[in-house]
Amino acid sequence: MLTLNDNPPSEASRMNKVGLGFAGWILFTGTALAGTNLETVIVEPVSEPHVANRSFATREDHITTLQRESRLSQESILTALASARQIEGSIVAQVDALWLVNRIVVTASSDVIAQLRTRSDIASVTPATEMTLIAPVEEDEESPDEKGFTYGLKKIRAGEAWNNLSVDGSGVVVGHLDTGVHGSHPDLKGKVILFKDFFYYDGEDPIDGQGHGTHTAGTIVGGNASGSHIGVAPSAKLIVGRIFNNQGSTTDAVILRAMNWIADPDGDPSTSDAPRLVSNSWGGPKTTDEPGGPLWDACQNWVDLGILPVFAAGNSGPAGKVGTPGAFPHVLSVGSTNWFNWLSYFSSRGPVVWEGTEMIKPEIVAPGSSIYSAKDGGGWVKMSGTSMACPHVAGVAALMVQAYPAITNEQIVEIMKSTAKDLGDDGPDNKYGWGLVDCVKVVERAQALAQFSANQD
Repeated sequence: MLTLNDNPPSEASRMNKVGLGFAGWILFTGTALAGTNLETVIVEPVSEPHVANRSFATREDHITTLQRESRLSQESILTALASARQIEGSIVAQVDALWLVNRIVVTASSDVIAQLRTRSDIASVTPATEMTLIAPVEEDEESPDEKGFTYGLKKIRAGEAWNNLSVDGSGVVVGHLDTGVHGSHPDLKGKVILFKDFFYYDGEDPIDGQGHGTHTAGTIVGGNASGSHIGVAPSAKLIVGRIFNNQGSTTDAVILRAMNWIADPDGDPSTSDAPRLVSNSWGGPKTTDEPGGPLWDACQNWVDLGILPVFAAGNSGPAGKVGTPGAFPHVLSVGSTNWFNWLSYFSSRGPVVWEGTEMIKPEIVAPGSSIYSAKDGGGWVKMSGTSMACPHVAGVAALMVQAYPAITNEQIVEIMKSTAKDLGDDGPDNKYGWGLVDCVKVVERAQALAQFSANQD
């Protein structure tokens, strides 16, 4: 069997890669992939439970602790997978050792997977689950005048915040996990500082191929090349992970790899290269009322590392509930409105239930019907969905971070909720949450916090 690496990785090199937070050691067969039945699974090693409510002095301490704990429980499994490559007929195509959640993503032949299931140091071996994009919704909405600014930016008062409060997202890095981005689009050129494709493309130039990601990226950081401003935080920068293929499909294994990567893109915990927040216009149905699981844990570790997860609520309305990860208590979930400030018919509703306790979801709404933004390949197009509402709120969060760089995730969410324009029933509800996000009010509050903090020093 021809491989690109005829020898298993040395102990030193393998442990170094895991320790630095790379996606483990990755091995590829040279000729065996074509016509071979391979399986991708998510392996959960047996490990000691984490101590609840741990605190860390620095982000670096936190990451290195997660990496050390994962490395200790993964070591023997990774060694066995390296050895399996030497067995005639066995194929280990790819191995990704993760640390954000203690999992190993393995693509291998069925005999290797079967052997993994028999090991006493493995708690579970779960087949990768296919997931699809929260696809845009076809709408025949009446379109408002969008000269100068899209109606979405007008509704949330983005332009007023730029002009009156001197914020535009400068200095803020936003993560973006989607179908990729057309990096040379005139509204996005120069705004993607890092790109990684989790499928087949090895180049550094940002690509899309599906269109969803280019559109959502435009709403976060896009300019006004069309004559109309499309992005809420036009001077912010993006770190982009392409987690969906051209057909809008992926797996939870791909998503976990991307979430792991974007938490420390350069693999060096001592550098502060992670985005301050991540915009996620994807998700799936909520299938359990019990907390836990790798996506739950990945989002929680993002939060603990100071990364705000912003998620679309889903397009299952009017009867369907908010999906996951948007339904998780520790993420910010975004529903959709139209230009009348009415709830978009497709916007998923709450409440959600965790361990018998009802929670209001989504927390906030933003324009998501007939949103004008960048088109893959050039030009502009209108799309509808909570996928289009989510990047509006991500952009607002970026403006808040610029206004007060030390602002916490909890402060961002609470300020958005307490200053939102109440829509629907009086007070928070399970359609609009706390209401329509307001750029001016949230930035004013963030600036007031920054001033208060400065006065305490």
